[in-house]
Amino acid sequence: IGILGVGQMGSSWLLSFSKYLSNTITNTVNIQDIFYLYDPSERIRNEFKNYGFKNICDDEKQIFQNSKIIFLCVKPDIIAPLINKNKK
Repeated sequence: IGILGVGQMGSSWLLSFSKYLSNTITNTVNIQDIFYLYDPSERIRNEFKNYGFKNICDDEKQIFQNSKIIFLCVKPDIIAPLINKNKK
């Protein structure tokens, strides 16, 4: 599962969904390992590394390459350019 943008909206969704999954999935799955995260802010990427998330991407292309489901948690004016840039 990829999440593009882990600012206010993305981080709220991610932390809530992670908590939900950790309560419903067996202990054989490490919840932090199923997410691929990208945010243009290095500070935010480092913050999620400190939370234990393993798949912190250096750019959005890695999200598109590694995720079957992608949540675009960015401002509306960013969505079209982001998709056009990564159509492949």
